[in-house]
Amino acid sequence: MAPEARPQELRIFGMANGDPRDPRTASGISSRLFDRFERDGYLAGAVSSLPTGFSDLVVRMRSIAPTKSAWRSRYRLSMPMTRAFERAAFGRMAAAHRETQYDAFFQIGAYCNVSSVVTRPIFTYHDNDVLTMVRLDPRMRGTDPSSSDVRNRAAYEKSVFDSAARIFTFSDWSARLIAANYDISPGRLEVVGAGSNIDHNLLAGERDYGARHALFIGVDFERKGGPDVLRAFAKVRQQLPSARLTIVGELPAGQIAPGVVSLGLVRGQGALSAIIRSASLFVMPSVWEPFGIVFLEAMAAAIPCIGADAFAMPEIIGDTGSVVPPNDVERLAREMHTYLADEALCAERGRAARERYLQHYGWDRVESRIVAAMKRHL
Repeated sequence: MAPEARPQELRIFGMANGDPRDPRTASGISSRLFDRFERDGYLAGAVSSLPTGFSDLVVRMRSIAPTKSAWRSRYRLSMPMTRAFERAAFGRMAAAHRETQYDAFFQIGAYCNVSSVVTRPIFTYHDNDVLTMVRLDPRMRGTDPSSSDVRNRAAYEKSVFDSAARIFTFSDWSARLIAANYDISPGRLEVVGAGSNIDHNLLAGERDYGARHALFIGVDFERKGGPDVLRAFAKVRQQLPSARLTIVGELPAGQIAPGVVSLGLVRGQGALSAIIRSASLFVMPSVWEPFGIVFLEAMAAAIPCIGADAFAMPEIIGDTGSVVPPNDVERLAREMHTYLADEALCAERGRAARERYLQHYGWDRVESRIVAAMKRHL
């Protein structure tokens, strides 16, 4: 049972773009944070801004695109989507937040501007922004940044940022871009990081760094750089015939190439943590990756990571792994070979990765930073 909040403690009312306590909302980020707010006696209440019913179906159909990931990206640009989120949020908040005593309003993302109904300071939390997505996400190719859809959606997102007392971000990369894209004073942004969605205690223990076992995890195989990983690994196998690659994600389960096994989609912390612990190297050179929670999970498991030299990946990995230019298969193959051929290097970088995670990341740290910033402001 969550501890009862003391009267003098900060009380937070929150909102997410889905059930705030559902592990599927916002890639698990929402439930991790709201669970901690409740555990520590800060949570006064929380609602979803996710629209339901026929109106949302109409918006989704109007956003139709050739692939599911592109469809999702176009949906995010839709002003009808934004209005649907507003209606859902305002309806659910109408009774809840009037009947609840709270000091600060916390929302994940910029899908909804609640400043017209919330009288307490608003704090928001982001991994990226619409203008950055339009410019850098390959799924948005062909989208005109000067189009009315983009301009209207960006103007709405700016209204969310402008209404916030403090804008929290996952990374310094995101904070810099939000400040530049929306003409926001850097002093109004604060980098609070993120955490593993697998309990880091489940990821602890001894590793076989000589296993020559590379791991890729990514539901969106193309966006996460999966095709490049397969091509690079084929080159690695020519020099290291004992090397193995395991893929977790949207590919069907089974043997898909020499030394390569796909497990398909894997659910549950226990199953995922066991897979991560079996690896000696994690590889995910995404072509669009605003943050990448899975890097933190690999680092918490003391596994060195290879990512792309783009977005927040260099910031996350630091000197505990490597980054390569996006789509550079030759360089990726060389880096993969370097780690898989050198057990001592994997061990050294892997232990450094876990220490980096414990020192800088984790949801307890994120909560502490958010709460401290709220208290300073209030």
